[in-house]
Amino acid sequence: MKWPTGWNGEIQMKPLSDDAGSEQRIYVCRSDELEDSGKGASFDVMLQGAKKARAFVVRYQGQVHGYINRCPHLGAELDWRRDFFFSRSGHKLICALHGATFSPVDGAYLAGPCETGLTSVRVVEQDGAVYWLPDELISFPAV
Repeated sequence: MKWPTGWNGEIQMKPLSDDAGSEQRIYVCRSDELEDSGKGASFDVMLQGAKKARAFVVRYQGQVHGYINRCPHLGAELDWRRDFFFSRSGHKLICALHGATFSPVDGAYLAGPCETGLTSVRVVEQDGAVYWLPDELISFPAV
């Protein structure tokens, strides 16, 4: 599993600004590593402080979006090949196990054996990098 790391391979946790009390951000990847409707990037998270899970970021129509890498149907990871989440058309995220499809914009369920969407992960793109913004439900795993 991949841990979010900085340019030099060390885990980076930084405030989004110099203001005291600002949100923490965790480096996921360089912006140019995400291909529009193509290769994404994965990283580890904790769900509600108890369950280890993987999350991912993708670029779609120029915007970066993040989700938990877990299909709501049976909990399978979506990527059909490491860090590849899009259907052949490049317009849907697809579960490799049963073919459920989701909107890359908001994770909404589109078709397939489940009836709920993906869980969003808060991400921001800034200064040529993509960062994940942990919260009380989706947090950084203990090292």
